[in-house]
Amino acid sequence: MRHGGAALVTLGILAGCGGDGESDRSAGGALAWSQKPTVVSSTEVTGARVLTGRVRNDSLRAVKLRSRDLRLLDRGGRRVEADFGFVGAYVRPDQPRNRSEEGVPESEQRRVGAVVKLEPGDFAPLSASWIERGPGGPPARLDYGSGSLSVPR
Repeated sequence: MRHGGAALVTLGILAGCGGDGESDRSAGGALAWSQKPTVVSSTEVTGARVLTGRVRNDSLRAVKLRSRDLRLLDRGGRRVEADFGFVGAYVRPDQPRNRSEEGVPESEQRRVGAVVKLEPGDFAPLSASWIERGPGGPPARLDYGSGSLSVPR
């Protein structure tokens, strides 16, 4: 992760934190929050935030997602630099994170949360970390390509 160890520790602590069962999905998207996601602020790094939640495949087909394809967008549609993972806690990768995923077996990519495949009705944990800075404000949407999910304040 680019944001350092504090965010990694926070991800591990927050694994499985829930919400109120609220579902949120934009029109045409395959994913929904299975419960309202949680966003917490770091006490160590100014502006550092971590989102944790669980996504559900509400479509009728299997959905394969790659963490590198996810994007956080502010209200103006500008990208907020962030790191993502489909894991409920930190998992130490066997490969250095500063290398391409090319040549890394898909089983390893699934193990460390870089890739997830969801059959209809399946759930997966989803975590994101970012540092709020600049005029764009906090992220409002999590874009996953074929749709997006709202990000709570």
